[in-house]
Amino acid sequence: MEVQTFECMSKHGQGPRLLGRFTNGRVEEFINARILSAADLRDPEISSLIAIKLQEFHNLHMPGPREVLLWPRLRSWTKKALDLCSAEEAKEFSLDNTGEEIYMLETALSRDGERIGFCHNDLQYGNIMIDEETRQVTIIVNSFRAHLASLIENCLTYPLFTQCGNIKKVGFACTFLELMRDNVVPPFCWAIN
Repeated sequence: MEVQTFECMSKHGQGPRLLGRFTNGRVEEFINARILSAADLRDPEISSLIAIKLQEFHNLHMPGPREVLLWPRLRSWTKKALDLCSAEEAKEFSLDNTGEEIYMLETALSRDGERIGFCHNDLQYGNIMIDEETRQVTIIVNSFRAHLASLIENCLTYPLFTQCGNIKKVGFACTFLELMRDNVVPPFCWAIN
């Protein structure tokens, strides 16, 4: 699925151009740009450029189902967590209430009509590049992430393939929630600032 996603994005002018494809990989265009930093996301001009690019990304007509994957995924993770936790741990983390909370969020976010779009769902600064001269923003679909996700898709610690259909406003919010994270602080790459 990752190769088809990349091909479709390339065909629609999003991300690097696909220059060639072979059995176990691809050749893509070199982008003369730099990867963003956490500080870049706080820059109003750059945040505006990202929002514009994100709207384009959400409006891509990608092959495959156009359904929200968020709710079934959250329910699946909750079930797995409940299966793995003791009763005390489930109570400590309020896992017994999670199903109700998911339903509440699904209902609230669906009120004004879900607008389903193609969402990156992990658009942190390491997946965004900017050309300093043209101010062109490029969203990167990272093949390593897709491969890693397929290897450990049954784990709770890593999302399933992240580029998929989602509610556009959730995809948008996820991007700017990344402002709270520092993905390069060892040993916990998910450390909250």
